[in-house]
Amino acid sequence: MNQTSFGTSWGALISKARSNLTGWIVGIAGFPRKRERLVVVAWEHRLGYPVALAMISLVAMAQVALATPRGLQIYADSFYYVAGSENLAAFRGFGRLSGGGDFIPITKFPPFFSVTMAALELIGLERLNSAYWINLSSYALLVLSAGLLMRLETGSKPASMLASLFVGLSPILLGVHIGLMSEPLFLVLSFAAISTFHRYLTHDRLALLILSAVLVALAFLTRYIGISLIGTFAAVIVLRRSPLREKARRLGLLLAIGLAPMGIWMLRNLIHTGNAANRAVL
Repeated sequence: MNQTSFGTSWGALISKARSNLTGWIVGIAGFPRKRERLVVVAWEHRLGYPVALAMISLVAMAQVALATPRGLQIYADSFYYVAGSENLAAFRGFGRLSGGGDFIPITKFPPFFSVTMAALELIGLERLNSAYWINLSSYALLVLSAGLLMRLETGSKPASMLASLFVGLSPILLGVHIGLMSEPLFLVLSFAAISTFHRYLTHDRLALLILSAVLVALAFLTRYIGISLIGTFAAVIVLRRSPLREKARRLGLLLAIGLAPMGIWMLRNLIHTGNAANRAVL
């Protein structure tokens, strides 16, 4: 098969898939057949692609909602996140109350997930609902980010939508997003940091390096394993071909922004418990 016939066949397949998808949307939405043309026009319009990505994100959110009719699954670690957010919202600090009402600082878990829950509680959301909406929005943003990154790297809308579908329909990722844990927030922050750092490597813009350092700092403040991202980014900067002075300057910038918040947090832990992260290896 020559290149022209291959391109024609591929175009025909895309056209057929688009037609089938249009019919599916019309059937699901309950539109009368005479309105099918409106769906086709919307698909062909320049807004069709972002609308399609938004729909995939909504499907991902709907899966979480359907899988958690009585709320998010609760684990042993969930208690610490919820207790931490409750005390943060009450301006007592990141900790829990003992049976006797004494305040006990939490050092085993980093604080950013609970900080996010507390911020949402302060603007009116109930505590457990705040975790629920963090999970929903994190999954939607992860789906959107996967699609947009694929579009930026390949220029292909079908490839972009396929990437979003893989993320949005993943049973493993769905399982991650139905529990009251910090993983959903960590995943979206990590993916955003990796995507931004990749764009920095492509365009060599200092602002992108700073943004990726901020994102990786937040990921590190969400889960301690986030330090692996800082180590990876630092290794890439060191191994990249560039003048030694410029390399040192950008490496210092990454480490200063990426490690400073966690450094302050670990100093707080050392003061309270004598252990930086309440882990045997630390």
